[in-house]
Amino acid sequence: MVATLAGFSDRVNTAARHLRTRSTLICAETHAPIPDAAILRGALNDYRDRLPTAADAWCVIEVTDASYGRDAGEKLEAYARAGVQQYVILNLRNRTAEVYLTPDRAAGTYPLPQIVAADQVLDLRVGEDEFFQVPLANVLA
Repeated sequence: MVATLAGFSDRVNTAARHLRTRSTLICAETHAPIPDAAILRGALNDYRDRLPTAADAWCVIEVTDASYGRDAGEKLEAYARAGVQQYVILNLRNRTAEVYLTPDRAAGTYPLPQIVAADQVLDLRVGEDEFFQVPLANVLA
């Protein structure tokens, strides 16, 4: 699944953003998860001397099956508290994507997610008001 996401990097990557898989993302002084994928501001070379932070992330993606409870629980709260503007859970159990937007940092929550079915298009945030559209079936393949 992560390899499938990485396959989109040639279409996502520009001088202004890049897709990174399985790399540390600093969310707080004591919390640095390794999301399955993240779309980050800037080029890969911009992070040669530092780790990306939640403020650098346009979108954070977790692929879940057995880890759903953790991804929809403690990770969701941590990403919300860190201010991640789009958090996507790719749920392999029911072949959907849960898209969380506009976090409440103080509460560590997001409003109810948009549920994207396998036959629908997933919009991944890649800029301020810019989205990369990909059929969810292509990501779940």
